[in-house]
Amino acid sequence: MLGIRDEPAARVALLLRRVRRTLGVSLAFITRMDGTTQHIEVVEPRLPPLLRDNRLAFPDETTICRAILAGRLPALMPDLRAFPEAMALPAVRRMHLRAFVSVPINLADGTFYGTLCAAGFRPATHLGPEHERLMRELADEIIEPGARARQAGDALRARIDAATGEDARLLLEPVVHLASRRRIGACAAALDGDRPEPLEALLAAARDVGEQDRIALHTLHRAAAALPRTSGYLALPVAAATLLHRPYVRELAALPLGRIVLECAADELTDDPEALAHALEPLRAAGLRLTVRSAGPVALGALQPELVKLETPAAAGGGPLIDEGPVRPRLVAAGVDTEADAEALPGLGVQRGQGRLFGPPVLPELLRDAY
Repeated sequence: MLGIRDEPAARVALLLRRVRRTLGVSLAFITRMDGTTQHIEVVEPRLPPLLRDNRLAFPDETTICRAILAGRLPALMPDLRAFPEAMALPAVRRMHLRAFVSVPINLADGTFYGTLCAAGFRPATHLGPEHERLMRELADEIIEPGARARQAGDALRARIDAATGEDARLLLEPVVHLASRRRIGACAAALDGDRPEPLEALLAAARDVGEQDRIALHTLHRAAAALPRTSGYLALPVAAATLLHRPYVRELAALPLGRIVLECAADELTDDPEALAHALEPLRAAGLRLTVRSAGPVALGALQPELVKLETPAAAGGGPLIDEGPVRPRLVAAGVDTEADAEALPGLGVQRGQGRLFGPPVLPELLRDAY
């Protein structure tokens, strides 16, 4: 964070400058406290020499801010020499601090983030309750640049860790031939770690933190274990970019490809469909099939999928769904939640469906043959 002055950081720097000048002290800064370490995130003035040498982080339990948050020290200390516990702390000794004010920063959702601090290298006996109030008001205005995104990213990685852990289970949703109500396959619908994580949504979110390949590989491993415990084909949602990830392709090639269908979102296939078609060519020659998932009409292009999945039954009534091509893909509808959906779709050219009508995602051995 230090050394960067993007627009949000610049706004925070202005706030910190206001803190420093209003309080008449040497430094103002924001810290992030993660439970083990206090990280100094944004400093005004920028990168002062005393902070350049201290690695910009302290063990949380040794910090003056932790002592204040725990109630052992007051938030406002115009002269630190009056507080022996404060003077004994490593950061105070190392930086030769003599005045300090610290108030908590909470994010908009109430989550504790860290502290807004002001510090001086000499006593600041002019500081009073009004300055502490100002600090608290300003702390309410501060959302550290990138804090929301970083916190969301950390939470997402924790979800991914749980969903790809050793105990996480693959849950499958039946794919049913609508006229006969016989199951002809299944779709990998969720990874069940601490809680069931819908696979398509998890993959879409994981793109933002570069973890989609890890999820795809984990799903592939679980699919390999599931194949002997069920019948029919197994559809695996996957990010299109993962189809160019060599470890994934190598492990995919070791599976019985005649039973595997890869499923990609149509909007992910537009960047370089020729490269994807080339990468998949030997696998498709060995029996692998491809599904393109779309909310509306699909241009098949170079990939020529064997199946097209409509994201809702309503998409089937929206006019021509597929461009003409050498291969006429079969249609599958997701979101088949009612008998009315199941009865109407065959007349619209959609023979296969999956959705709540056929029950929630389950372990492979719990899939039925008829629905």
